[in-house]
Amino acid sequence: MNRMFLLLFAWLALTIGIAHAAPARPLYEPPDPPKAPQSMLDLRGTTWHGSFFGLSDAEVTFKPDGTWVSRRPHERGDEIGRGSWKATGANLEFDNGYAFYRGTIAGHFIQGESSNINGLRAPFLMQRGPLGR
Repeated sequence: MNRMFLLLFAWLALTIGIAHAAPARPLYEPPDPPKAPQSMLDLRGTTWHGSFFGLSDAEVTFKPDGTWVSRRPHERGDEIGRGSWKATGANLEFDNGYAFYRGTIAGHFIQGESSNINGLRAPFLMQRGPLGR
């Protein structure tokens, strides 16, 4: 009986020891993924020109308050759209409730894709500076 008790005690001690054992080295945790490069260009107050949704001569001005306005200078210069914008690093998103634009800022260009509430999609390309200057 003592032998059985001693064997049971040894087995219990071994089981508890294994259960509380620490690993030989810490678990591998991969490093955080690299962050997107920050855009060195501040869009606030800048004007860009280009084409989107068939308009080849539109200007877009990104205002400091997070809004934008677009015009067609060759056609009386009346406002043709306005909405809100947000830039995160080199990524830019702007919309007006009807159309949504998502692009990437690369130097003096913004290139991306636009879509509208009807499901129409089209690429867009804008260059920094007002049209014709």
